Amino acid sequence: MPLSFQYDGAARIDLSVGSLDDPRRVRPAFHLCVESRLDAFHTPDGLPEHAIEESADYQRCLAATGGIRPRAR
Repeated sequence: MPLSFQYDGAARIDLSVGSLDDPRRVRPAFHLCVESRLDAFHTPDGLPEHAIEESADYQRCLAATGGIRPRAR
């Protein structure tokens, strides 16, 4: 699994926070793809949560790369 990646034309880079030496130094701004997360590993933290369907940018990136959308729970 890559530590980071960027979809062609995307404005941001996706990063595997768990790969950082000290991930506590990085505060996420939101949660994306919440429809595919495992509830047993989620601790509510008050950050905004977005499903894939709510992100036009993410949908465009998936379509451009031939990606498959996660199934809704």
